[in-house]
Amino acid sequence: MANGVLPLSYSTNGAPILLSAAGTPLHVTPVTTITTDRIYLWMCNSTGVECRVTIYLGNDIILHDYLVLANSVLVYVVQGIVLNGGASISATPNAINIVTVAGFVVRVTTGS
Repeated sequence: MANGVLPLSYSTNGAPILLSAAGTPLHVTPVTTITTDRIYLWMCNSTGVECRVTIYLGNDIILHDYLVLANSVLVYVVQGIVLNGGASISATPNAINIVTVAGFVVRVTTGS
């Protein structure tokens, strides 16, 4: 398993992810307890309509609810939350195809 800075697992070559549906997946950690991922996320909105986005851990734990203003630049929203053991993070917008999420993961594997 690679250590270091990696793109979000649902990103194509590190590109931002367009929130195109409820529960848009962003990242899933490896299914192991010896590997931890610190996740960093930014959101932006290049349309003229504001959008509310809820970030979820797993399927039902709300990490935070954000109002992403119209025509906004990238805003730092998740600051190094640590996940492991196959945990996932996703986002649900109140309107689709408005907000994009950019980010990366710092992965550390300990032990064997």
